[in-house]
Amino acid sequence: MKKLFTIFSAILLFGFAGIAFAEKTDVPENASVNSASLFSFDWYQKNTNSAPGQNFMTSPYGLYRLLGSLYLGSAGQTQSQFESVLRIESSPNENTKEFWLENMAGVFSSLNKSKELTFAGGIWLEENTPILPDYFSKIHKMGDLDVQNVNFSQKETLEKINAWGKEKTGGNISQILPQIPMNAKLVMANTIFFNGKWKNAFDPKDTVNAEFTGLDRKKINIPMMNRTDKYRCGSSENFQWIEIPYQGGKYAMAIFLPNKISAFRLMEEKLSMEMLDKCRSSAKTQKVSLTLPKFTFTSSSQAAPILKEMGLLDAFLTSADFSEMTSANDICVSHLVNSCCLKIDEAGTQAAVADAAVLVPKSKPIEKIIRFNVNKPFVFMIYDKDSGAILFCGRIVDLSTSRQNGGTTEILAGDDGTSGQGGSLQ
Repeated sequence: MKKLFTIFSAILLFGFAGIAFAEKTDVPENASVNSASLFSFDWYQKNTNSAPGQNFMTSPYGLYRLLGSLYLGSAGQTQSQFESVLRIESSPNENTKEFWLENMAGVFSSLNKSKELTFAGGIWLEENTPILPDYFSKIHKMGDLDVQNVNFSQKETLEKINAWGKEKTGGNISQILPQIPMNAKLVMANTIFFNGKWKNAFDPKDTVNAEFTGLDRKKINIPMMNRTDKYRCGSSENFQWIEIPYQGGKYAMAIFLPNKISAFRLMEEKLSMEMLDKCRSSAKTQKVSLTLPKFTFTSSSQAAPILKEMGLLDAFLTSADFSEMTSANDICVSHLVNSCCLKIDEAGTQAAVADAAVLVPKSKPIEKIIRFNVNKPFVFMIYDKDSGAILFCGRIVDLSTSRQNGGTTEILAGDDGTSGQGGSLQ
C-alpha cells in the first residue's frame, strides 16, 4: 500500500501585494518564469470560476515552487501530468527537468536576494524513509531547505511542524497543518514571507471610513487609505488599473478595477499575460488621487480538487510515480494545503509626511489628477519587476457577510466550502 505524502504551502505578505507584469528590462526572457506565469493565470481562473461570488487569494508562485519540488521527484505519466499543469515545455536539446531547474534556481536565487521576500522549505520524513540523495540535491538548488526525520505517530511532530511554519511566517500563520493523516510518510512545506513598504506611504491621518459596494451591490463602510501621487496607470473600455511600487523598486502591486460592477466578471475573464503586456506597453505616469481599502485577509484552502481538474491526477492516486524521489516508490500525495495572510496598511508613514511637504512652484501648470477609487470589487496581484514572476494574486468581491470585531471588519468564509477562503478587513 502506498503511504501518504502531505504537502502544504504557507504564504504571508505584508504591505500591499500584486501581479506579474514586468516592465521592459535587459533580463533575457526566462522560459520557466513564462511557464510559472501561465500557470498563475490558469490557477486564478480555475479557482475564481469555481466560486464566482467569493473572495479569493493565493500565491501562485509559491504553489508553483512547491509543485515544482514534487515534479523533480516524479517520473512516467505522473511527470507528464506535472509538466502539462505547470506549463513546462519539453526541451529538445537537453533534459527537460534539468533545463527547468536551472532556470528556476536562478529566479529563486534572485528573489531571495531582496530583504523584503524570503522563501523557506521544509521536509519531515518518517524515520527510515529512503529518499534519494540526487532528489535532495535538486530541491536544495531551489533555496534553503530544512530536513528532519520524525515519528508521525507522536503528537509533538504536528506541533513541531506548525511551530516551524509559525516561525517562518513571522508568527502570523500559527497552524499551517491541522492534522497529520494516518500512514503519513512525508510532509513537505513551503513558505513565502513578504514584508514590503510602499515607496510612497499613506498617511494614517488621511484614512477614513468610506463605502464599499460588493458584487451583489450590498454596501458596507470600511477604512479607506488616501494618497495623491504619481503612479503608472492606464484604462480600457471596461476597466482601469494602477501600479503601486514598493521601496527599492524591485516589487510592485497592480490593482484592476472595473468601470462598472457589472463589468467585473468580464474584466476578470480577460486576465491573461497578453492583457498585462498590453497594459504595460500603454502605461503612463500620471498624478492620481488614490483611495485604497485597508485590510487583513487570511485564507486556507485545499488545492487538490482544482489541481485534479487541471489534469494532475496520478500524484494523488496509488498509481503515483515518485521513483525519482524515493527508491521504494511507495508514496502518493494525500493533502495539499495552501495558506495565505495578506496585510495592507499605511506602512511607512514618516516618508509620506515628508513627501507631502514638497510644494509645487506657482509657475507650474496645474496637473490633471486621475481619480482611482477602489470602492467596488477588484483584482490585486504582487510581482517581481525584474523577472515578471507573479508572487501573489486575488480578488475581493463581497464584504456583505463581514462583521465588526474589536475595530476589525472580518471577511467570513463562503458557506459552501468551495475555496475555504476567509479573512478580515481592518
